Order: sequence, then C-alpha cells, then structure tokens
Amino acid sequence: MIDRLVNYFRSLGLVDDSNDKIIKYGLRRVCLFLTDFAIILLLSYLLGNIWVGILFELAYSLLRIYAGGFHASKEAYCFVLSYSSIIISLCLINYMHISTFLMFIACITMFISIVLLSPIEHKNKPLCTKERIIYRRNTIIILIAELGALFYFNWSHQLLFAKSILAAILLVGLAQWFALLQKKF
Repeated sequence: MIDRLVNYFRSLGLVDDSNDKIIKYGLRRVCLFLTDFAIILLLSYLLGNIWVGILFELAYSLLRIYAGGFHASKEAYCFVLSYSSIIISLCLINYMHISTFLMFIACITMFISIVLLSPIEHKNKPLCTKERIIYRRNTIIILIAELGALFYFNWSHQLLFAKSILAAILLVGLAQWFALLQKKF
C-alpha cells in the first residue's frame, strides 16, 4: 500500500529518488499511528469509554515524542510491547482503584524522573545540543500541562480521565528506565 502511494506521488512529481525514503518512512509512521489509534478506539469502546482511550493516547504520544524511551530491537517485539502495554494500561485505568495520595506520589516521582532523564535518544537518531534543549523544554511543558489536567480531573472527580493521564506518564517513565537498562546491556 505504501509503495503504491509512493508510486502515485512519484507520478505527480512529488517524489523522486532524493526523497522517496523519507516519504516512505513518513507514510509508514502515519499508518502505524492510525493503527495504534484504531486499536485504542476499539479497546476503549470494548471497555466502555472511548474518551478514556483517546485521552490516554494523546497524553502518551505527546509526551513520548519529546521524552523518548525504549525501542525494541525488532519490529515484531515493538508491536507486542506496544499493544500489550496499551491493553494493560487501559485495563488498569478502567479496573484498578488508586487513591489520590498514591496518584500524587506517582505523578511527582515520574515528573522528576522524566525531567531528569529526558530526552532519551535512540542510537539511530542522535540529538544535537540545541535539539536536546528543545526536547527537554517541550517535555517539561507537556508534563506540566498533563499534571495540571490530571489534578483538574482528580479534583472534579473524573477519575478515569485522571488515571488515563497518570497511566500515560507512568508508561513514558517506565519506557525511559527500560531504555537506560537497554543501553547498559
């Protein structure tokens, strides 16, 4: 499908040999994002609240882009890890009780951890000093916004939404720690 799109874009003069790999990569990323989003919508629907899944995916994706994290060595491992973490997160959001105090402790702990570790670079995409500064700043801004939303949802007794944001923050923090372990071994 991606090759057909690239060939179609090539026939329109939008793609040539100098940019075809970039276009293919971008289209592949869009397809993966749409697949992720479709799975999130399906699981959220089956669990009874589509908005919880959308909020989780939004909070997770925004933070993960800038904070970085674990990258599996093979695409198959990536799919298994990604989708199992999504399924586990959505089940925990919907079925696990968490006290306000524990939520607060987890948020503060992960906030500090993510700020200290960000951005986690991938060996195939090293960041220059300026990019590191920008990624860290964006990570902090997103974290502050997400924590503000989490505390608002908690205060207004919309606990599923608060837990969605908490799960996203926890998942990014865990992915960062696994990335550090991956580098050591």
